Amino acid sequence: MAVTDADANFSKIWLANLLLAVEEFGSASMAVLFWLVKKTEETRGNNTIYMTIREIAAEVGKSTQTVHKVLRILETHDIIRRKTGVIFVSPEVIYKGTHTGRMHVLTTYKAVEKADLEEDDVRARVERRAQELKRISEQYDYVRKLMEADLDALEREADAAAE
Repeated sequence: MAVTDADANFSKIWLANLLLAVEEFGSASMAVLFWLVKKTEETRGNNTIYMTIREIAAEVGKSTQTVHKVLRILETHDIIRRKTGVIFVSPEVIYKGTHTGRMHVLTTYKAVEKADLEEDDVRARVERRAQELKRISEQYDYVRKLMEADLDALEREADAAAE
């Protein structure tokens, strides 16, 4: 008997991550958060939204200041990462798709440089980078185990074919 880790193709939201950020939101900000969740679902599994703050504000019907505030809070909680005109949503918080797809998006998300929100606090940066290294190591171990299982399966297939 073998147990496999699989996800169905539906949206998954890890609320614990969002709830920490939501405490800092007002009702106007919640509209931006709900928009972000909906938009993430529409990315078809890549969790990347190509829009500026002005475009988001126009679509949501909120001020650019509100949108900027929400995005900054989400960045602080590592729910999103941003580059000019692009928002990367963490698949550890919101994702629609398969487990394998989520792992691929997670690897891509982790490659996006996290904003130095604590620029003056060197200890905080060192701690954050140590945590990132730990996460990368865990991802490496996970992928290595998957690869070993696949290689074992190929070896069993080759042995069966040889018999």
